[in-house]
Amino acid sequence: MPNPNLKELSFDSVHDTQEVYRILLHAMSRPGLVCELGERINRIDLPVGASKAAAAIALTLLDGEVAFAVQMQGHEAWAETIRRLTYSKLVDFTAADYVFVEGIEEVSLINQLQDQLKIGTLSSPEKSATVFIRVEGFAKSSIQAQGCSLKLTGPGIKTETNCYVAGLSLLWIESRARLVEEYPLGIDLIFYTEQGEIIAIPRTTVVEGVAEAWHM
Repeated sequence: MPNPNLKELSFDSVHDTQEVYRILLHAMSRPGLVCELGERINRIDLPVGASKAAAAIALTLLDGEVAFAVQMQGHEAWAETIRRLTYSKLVDFTAADYVFVEGIEEVSLINQLQDQLKIGTLSSPEKSATVFIRVEGFAKSSIQAQGCSLKLTGPGIKTETNCYVAGLSLLWIESRARLVEEYPLGIDLIFYTEQGEIIAIPRTTVVEGVAEAWHM
């Protein structure tokens, strides 16, 4: 049902959240495809510097039945606003259904998260975490990207596809590989930009990653 707290936003709690959900599902069905959340994210009224793209995702997925965790620079107030608007529980990483993090993080933090994220159980693999990673952007070729060059294969991909993600530590890909070793256990990743572009990598996708640098 519509969330009455969203009346204070111009982001529509019915139509906009339905459309964002549809886009997220489409991205999950087509790993590596760049999808766009569109101009609707700019209708979310947040303090300067707060992530509107992450807010659109959170307002769509979070409610009183799920929990989330945030490790994003300067987003303490953002997390509290999302908690208040969605009635979702703000928890530590071990209990979070949805996690919001940065693409570039300290090695120690990424290693810590690898040990804490929920990966589900054999009887309930869906009780795992979806991790939303904020990155700088996506490129059509490695010549344009600083971050990771990823080769993807698996369900939803005809043969293979390549995507280039700027502002992403290869450590996230390495950690993800370890967490999905015992499929159907694992996590699902969704990269997103502040402009509202997203790329999904579900646990069924096989990923080969190579660190990239700027090529001039």
